[in-house]
Amino acid sequence: MSADTTNNINFKVIKDTYIGVLKEYPVFNGRARRREFWIFFFVNLVLGLIPFIGQLVSLLTCIPSIAVGVRRLHDTNRSGFWYFLGAIIFLVLLVLVAVMSFGGIFGGIFGFYGFYFSGGYKIFLALMVIISLVALAYGIILLVWAVQEGTRGSNKYGPDPKRGAVRRTASGARKR
Repeated sequence: MSADTTNNINFKVIKDTYIGVLKEYPVFNGRARRREFWIFFFVNLVLGLIPFIGQLVSLLTCIPSIAVGVRRLHDTNRSGFWYFLGAIIFLVLLVLVAVMSFGGIFGGIFGFYGFYFSGGYKIFLALMVIISLVALAYGIILLVWAVQEGTRGSNKYGPDPKRGAVRRTASGARKR
């Protein structure tokens, strides 16, 4: 990342920050500043709008995105588990959608027709709505945490990256 300690954002800062996050893709420990997280997020968002390139960028930056998200949570003194809770919510919702979608198709094979067509689908529909609302609330909570200022000074996840603290990169090298 750039050694620029001012709040000026220019192309060089954006490029250096983005490449810095990509270089630290295997680093899930430590902390990430708001600027680091949001520059990476918005560059990926803009690149994601380009057909084909967007999908390729999303695929290639999946692990760096998770890593910088976890480090951002660490900066606010929260566990990276909160980031992975979204995957659990998504998988539960995916299972419910699969059951709703394939219940009618494969219901006869699995003896599911009686439950499905006697109104049991209403239970799955209600669960999908509830899980969707939980996912929305979860997303809002993560957004609020992502825009919050990080913990001043050191916390249990490492030194303060905003105040010039030294941290280790994936290769073990010291970095400002």
